[in-house]
Amino acid sequence: MIGASVLAVALICTALAQLAYKIYFVRDRPPHCLIGALTLFGLAQIGFFAALTQLEIGVVYMSMGAVQIMVLGLSRYVLHENVGRNHMIAVFMIVGGLLFYAG
Repeated sequence: MIGASVLAVALICTALAQLAYKIYFVRDRPPHCLIGALTLFGLAQIGFFAALTQLEIGVVYMSMGAVQIMVLGLSRYVLHENVGRNHMIAVFMIVGGLLFYAG
C-alpha cells in the first residue's frame, strides 16, 4: 500500500514539474518555475525508485501514462489551453491501455 502511495506522489510531482517547466518557457522565464520543475523532477525520480522497491516494474512503468492525462488536465485548468478531439482520443487510448494492462 505504501508503494502505491509513493507512486501516486511521484506521478503528481512529475505532472506538476511538467506544468512548471511549460510555464517557465511560455511566460517570462520566471526562475522559480525552473527551480521548482527541476526539484519536482528530482523528487519524482526518488519516488519512482522507492515505488520500484515495492511494486512490479510493469505497474510503475504503465502508470506513467497517467501523467500525460494529469498534465492535460492541469494545462486546461491552470494555463487555459484548449483540449481538442485529438487530445481526448489520446486520453481514451491511454486509459484503454492501462485497463488492458490491468486486466
